[in-house]
Amino acid sequence: MTQPAGRPRRRAAPLDVEALLYAHAGPTAVLDASGCILAVNTPAHRLFALDRHVELTGRPLSDFLEPYSQARWRELLHQLIDERAEVRGTLDVIDPREHARQALDARRVEFAARPLRRGRRVAAVQAFFKPIEPLDPVAPSAADLQSHRLAEALRQIASVLNSTLDLTTVLELIVEQIKSVVTLDSCSVLLADNHHFELAIVRGYRADTIAHMSAAHTDLPTTRWLLAHRELLYLPDTSKDPRWQTLVEPGWIRSWIGVPLVNRAKDHVLGILGIDHHQPNAYTPADLQAVSAFADQAAIAIENARIYAEVHRRAEYMAVLHRVSETVSQSLDLDTTLAAALDKALEVVGVEAGAISLIDDNTQELVIRVHRGWRQHDLAQNLRVKLGQGLSGQAVLTGEVVITGRLDDEPRLAVPRVRDEGLQAQALAPMHARGRVVGVLGVMSYQPHDFAPQAIEVLKSIADQIGLAIDNAQLYARETRRVAQLTLINEVARDIASTLDLTGRFDRATRAICDRFGYHMVAVFVLSPDRQSLILAASAGGLAEIVGPNFHQPLGVGLIGLAAQTGQVILSNDVQNDPRYLRPVEPEHDLTRSELAVPLLQDTGSGGAEGARTVIGVLDVQHTQVGAFHAEDVQAIQTLADQLVVSVANAQLYAQARQRVAELSALQQVSLKITASLDTWSVLETIAQTTLSLTRADDVHIYLYDAETDTLVFGTALWRDGSRQPAVDEPRKDGLTWQIVRSRHPIIINQAGQHPLFSSGAAAAWKLESIAGLPLKRADEVLGVFTVAFVSPHVIDADETRLLTLLSDQAAIAVANARLYEQTKRRLEEISLLHDISLAGTSSLDFREVSERTVKTLQRSLSFEYVALFLVDDTRTYCELFASSDRAAETERHRRIPVGTGIVGWTVERGESTNVPDVTRDPRYLVGISTARSELTVPLRLGEHVIGAIDVQSPRVGAFTPNDERLLLTVAGQWAVLLENARLYESERIRREQLEGLQHAAAAIGAELELPVLCNVVAQQAARTFHQAAVALLLFDPASGQLRVHASRGLSDAFAERYTVTNEQAGAQLGTRTIDLDSGELDAVQRECYAAEGVLTVLRVPLLSSGALAGLLELGCQERPCRFGSDELELARIFSSQVSIAIANGRLYAETRRRLDESIILFEVARAGASTLDFDRVLDRLLDAIRHTLRFECFEFILYDPVTQLLSTRASYGFAPEAYQHDLQLGEGVVGWVAQTRQAAL
Repeated sequence: MTQPAGRPRRRAAPLDVEALLYAHAGPTAVLDASGCILAVNTPAHRLFALDRHVELTGRPLSDFLEPYSQARWRELLHQLIDERAEVRGTLDVIDPREHARQALDARRVEFAARPLRRGRRVAAVQAFFKPIEPLDPVAPSAADLQSHRLAEALRQIASVLNSTLDLTTVLELIVEQIKSVVTLDSCSVLLADNHHFELAIVRGYRADTIAHMSAAHTDLPTTRWLLAHRELLYLPDTSKDPRWQTLVEPGWIRSWIGVPLVNRAKDHVLGILGIDHHQPNAYTPADLQAVSAFADQAAIAIENARIYAEVHRRAEYMAVLHRVSETVSQSLDLDTTLAAALDKALEVVGVEAGAISLIDDNTQELVIRVHRGWRQHDLAQNLRVKLGQGLSGQAVLTGEVVITGRLDDEPRLAVPRVRDEGLQAQALAPMHARGRVVGVLGVMSYQPHDFAPQAIEVLKSIADQIGLAIDNAQLYARETRRVAQLTLINEVARDIASTLDLTGRFDRATRAICDRFGYHMVAVFVLSPDRQSLILAASAGGLAEIVGPNFHQPLGVGLIGLAAQTGQVILSNDVQNDPRYLRPVEPEHDLTRSELAVPLLQDTGSGGAEGARTVIGVLDVQHTQVGAFHAEDVQAIQTLADQLVVSVANAQLYAQARQRVAELSALQQVSLKITASLDTWSVLETIAQTTLSLTRADDVHIYLYDAETDTLVFGTALWRDGSRQPAVDEPRKDGLTWQIVRSRHPIIINQAGQHPLFSSGAAAAWKLESIAGLPLKRADEVLGVFTVAFVSPHVIDADETRLLTLLSDQAAIAVANARLYEQTKRRLEEISLLHDISLAGTSSLDFREVSERTVKTLQRSLSFEYVALFLVDDTRTYCELFASSDRAAETERHRRIPVGTGIVGWTVERGESTNVPDVTRDPRYLVGISTARSELTVPLRLGEHVIGAIDVQSPRVGAFTPNDERLLLTVAGQWAVLLENARLYESERIRREQLEGLQHAAAAIGAELELPVLCNVVAQQAARTFHQAAVALLLFDPASGQLRVHASRGLSDAFAERYTVTNEQAGAQLGTRTIDLDSGELDAVQRECYAAEGVLTVLRVPLLSSGALAGLLELGCQERPCRFGSDELELARIFSSQVSIAIANGRLYAETRRRLDESIILFEVARAGASTLDFDRVLDRLLDAIRHTLRFECFEFILYDPVTQLLSTRASYGFAPEAYQHDLQLGEGVVGWVAQTRQAAL
């Protein structure tokens, strides 16, 4: 970082050395970071330099320290400078002058030091010293000097021990150092070697004596004593000690010291140190102590040397193994590895021939895999030995090296031809890997050969190395195959993720498996819909073309069928000897020797829990080799099978998702249709079309149920070909549709031909495979039946049932909405009518207006926060809100409460008032107005009947008193009387209006005698009197014998032309009655005519004349159900009587007028004939009479001429000139036929 401009860089302040030196009265020194003295005070100068002229500045502090203290000071300086830590301890200070530097001059001081830091670095060190009492300055004694020499000798020996591992060098140094400390004439060092001792070092003996001393020392008494006691043995006078026995000339050695060289850690004698002197009692205890110290150093040296030799030997051994390991690790190919390993083993062991045999797990044999130097090459090439037999088999069983010489008399040979090989020596080492024997390494020599123990150990190690190499190579081969398998699995997984084409995915998977692993054939079979056989879905390999794509395998037959039947992996590594194997082709064309069949198992559990697994197919692989499949192959094929199952599941999920999307879209369209339209039939049509589009159904039928009449009305039908004709006009009472109505539950029938409901001949003719019937239910009320049928083989599963249930629910909603709409519309019309009547009457009889005013008055006068009037509906099932004081609160509360439910329903059901102080504590309370806390409800009584309730609520707890309850009961009584008065008034008014209408109708009918005009007047007056939009007047037609429409109102001309009633239909049950279109009383044509006009109910009134049926008056109602009261029926009978009389009068008038016209015609004819004899004038006068009396539009006289025998027009009117017929012969045309037969023709 650069220094900001304008600000000079700060420099660290220099050390105030003087202040640091004299901050402490004792010896103080300031050192730099390298440990050199910067400055000292006077006490420190006296401490380090006895001569005050010695210069200390600039010299390292270590120059004034004893060697051990120097090492200690370097550690402490490291802590001060690098770790920035304060230190303390003791140091030995010596005189810096070379001639005075003796260990005896050392002075010990205590010290403490701290680092002096400048920023992040240590700039100097401040040290404080405190002298400890100095050593006694008197001259050292002889013992002290000897101890000093001993210490110095041991120090030099230790230094050599740390610098070299050469045993001879160390032992020679030890002997020389002993001579410098202890007086001796001769000495020797003996080393133990395999329970005997060898002379290693000798000093002070003549050459001939040394040669004599090379004899064994083990049996000497002194040696045995040393080995037994493992401690120093001193013989002050050998001549007097019986243990002494010398290998040199006797009497020469008088004092002898023997020390065992012992490895104390292992309690093992490594050798013996012997020291000789020619004088007795030559050694003091100090000498013995010094010799013991040297013996310990010698033991350490010997042990170190031996450890080094052992390490060196092991290093060479490991180098050999390393070379073998390096050789076998250069390749992971098994054959390459074995060949290289055998070559290296022969090189290391030093023989000329060998072989490596591996265990074949399938045949349980040792098979030579590689060989070198065999004379009988064909023998080595084909040699196989059963486990447990022969020398190799013994090596496998025992796990130990088997060594033999010549094989001429070897009884353990399993293959006699091996004797002819001429082997002179052989070693067979088992090859171990992961705790098991995997083969045998054999090395052989055609010359006599002695396998040393070390060579055998090397051979065992090489065999194990090869075993590991074999295991690694096999593992590598398995892993390589596993990598290929995992790669293929990954490719299959990617393929699954990239496409949803199941057939293409199976084809690619089978080809990939077959090509990647070299299988003979790979095939995927899927379970047939009936789960009785397997269908070939995809295949690759040798038999793919022979087998063909339409191959079927029965369940339980062959390995494939067994895998599908049991859900287990079926493996056969020798199909030719497996009775379960099914040969698909002729034996000479069948190359399969191993087969693996893995079931495709799909988990059918839910919620993540382990559930049952269902077989959906089989993945089958075949190989041309025996024993081709291993555990890894089974695992890989199982994984691939699981991947294929995932692909099937993904395809199914995709199909299900698409199906669900289609279902949701269709359901949305149906819902929109229901929301946008209240036309039941169009909604049912949409549901039928949606069902056919989402399923493979062949037809859909919907029937609507009328609970009042207990009948089923046809709703809609749709067939796959577009036809809308129902299968039956009316469902059978014992059929499926009625069973669903009665049971209120769906009925799903698969294999319908075997079901009792479809056992009849008519049902069998439909050839149904499966059918589903579902009730259209709302609030446990059956509104109809929804049936879906399948002609082709099909199984209706749970998903399809769910879809059909959703569609049936939608249909039920549509029907319920339509019916509710009709009911609501009718009720609104009734309320509007009552409101109009109330407005037309006096205000005191307007119940709604009075109720609203009373509600407002109650709220205002009694400070009720909320007042509502509930009236029981006509079915006495619900209490409906009639009036309230707060329109906003009405949106929160229940406007329609079932009787018996809530506080209002409870009051109405029991006819008792209810005062609830705290609604939150009353379980009957229905949550409504959010601020309500208390509620008071009183019933509206009319005689013995409860017709409603007054409900008041308050946000205060306990707001209503008994007086409030009493007042409300009074108001309720008044309201009940008002309702009855209004009802009676309304009834009388309607009755009066009807009577007035009847009187007006009678006057209008009685004023008209012309029958056609009279019929129209009757129809008009009937529509006005009975307030019905559709009226038809039918009169008996003698020509057809039927009742035909003569006049109508609110009905089309097509209706008037088609609608007829037979005399039998009209006379079967005389009397006024109401007929519903779905009741069955009307025939199909009559129902169709009325249905086309939107009429649902017909009031049929007979017209009787002299006790005979003269006609019918039918009033059509477009509401269902439409029932006429007794007053209306009585009024209809009176009206029909008047109509019957008027029609009879009209017919009598018509008959009278007809006869009068006939008389006039006859009179005119007679007058015309009497007034002239001109025939043409007579005809003209007749035409004029007919024109004025009968009022025909056209008329002509056609006369027969006997001469020409032709019929010719003589006179006419109303015809165009070109319309005159030509002359006709008798029998020609209608006119000719009439003239010839003399019969009238109409």
